[in-house]
Amino acid sequence: MNRTKRLKKREYTTIRIKEDTGFSSLRQLLSYVAVLVNGDMLAMAEVETESVTWFEYWYILLEITWSKSIDRWCSLCTKYGISDPAIRKIFDDGLKIVLRARNSWPA
Repeated sequence: MNRTKRLKKREYTTIRIKEDTGFSSLRQLLSYVAVLVNGDMLAMAEVETESVTWFEYWYILLEITWSKSIDRWCSLCTKYGISDPAIRKIFDDGLKIVLRARNSWPA
């Protein structure tokens, strides 16, 4: 597993977060994730895989979903140093979580 391309925590600046995900701050990004998991912080952390940490999982998912700067799967693979199937699994599994959250809310 190539972890050299991963961002270090200090590199998650407000500008970087805004460019990558569209969220104005780390607090806003994490608040949105908390809503998606219906406030279950354990569920937020359970998504960790052997390829990425829980935080990278959500960051990548939100970058795929909301960012206008990444338009190809191979760009994400290069940026994070993980395989195409791993990126697609993050996307597929993450959208299932989003749909489950949306379906649990009152109409």
